[in-house]
Amino acid sequence: MHLIHFAARPGAGEARVRFTADDPVFAGHFPRTPVLPGVVLIDASVGLVARALGRALRLERLASVKFIRTVAPGDEIDLAFTAQPDPESPERIRANVRWLRGPERVAEMAWTAVPDAAAGEAPT
Repeated sequence: MHLIHFAARPGAGEARVRFTADDPVFAGHFPRTPVLPGVVLIDASVGLVARALGRALRLERLASVKFIRTVAPGDEIDLAFTAQPDPESPERIRANVRWLRGPERVAEMAWTAVPDAAAGEAPT
């Protein structure tokens, strides 16, 4: 994943990313018409929210996910998210995420993550 743009503010953020054709996530998925696996979008969203919060996170629960359009090698897609501490357990983070390609929705998801002490600090 190549990060093109990243901006965060309290409780929200945005990013633009590109997955290049030589990215190993496309290997075997599918050889003649490569498609980005949906789990990569989930993982990327957790990583980018962690970056915005300045701490490592580990996905705990995927509350909902909807994949609407495929992502091909070289596509630039945008992430928009909100993230807040869980009112019942403030160490947990609840996020609502939307991936877009221009005006088209690519994926939407809601998840909960917990601090990942094993990973240390979030990447910068």
